Amino acid sequence: MNRSVPGRLTPWWEPVHAATGTDDRSAAAARRLPFQAVGGYGVERSDRDGCAVVAVHGEVDVLGAPRLREALIAAAAEGHRRVVVDLSRTDFLDSTGLSALVTGLKRVRAHGGEMRVVCTSARVCKVFEITSLDRALRLYRTVDEACAGP
Repeated sequence: MNRSVPGRLTPWWEPVHAATGTDDRSAAAARRLPFQAVGGYGVERSDRDGCAVVAVHGEVDVLGAPRLREALIAAAAEGHRRVVVDLSRTDFLDSTGLSALVTGLKRVRAHGGEMRVVCTSARVCKVFEITSLDRALRLYRTVDEACAGP
């Protein structure tokens, strides 16, 4: 356990609570990590009209992408023919998020299904256009359209 020593600076990798001198890794992590890792990011799974809907809110980056990847792989493994990724409450998507989507797409296709993406943010939709993923993934404006579409 790390103890505070007078005259010694505590390095960032040895978090110590200032008042008690005890290890307080969760508080230190909350100070260092981006907001979405602490509570502003989430992945929710639901079923709607025969579709597995994976709704994502917050930023999809290196901290959140693994949860998205796990949800997509689980939906594919459960045998859902149509998986809809709802990014309507997502305001940021980086390369790790795109990687999670591509991994999910491959799994869904390997199980004979298809994956669709709901994208309402111009900023997030632009990422699909720049990377040409809008050619591999069909983009929709609402979950209802994605579940109902041909």
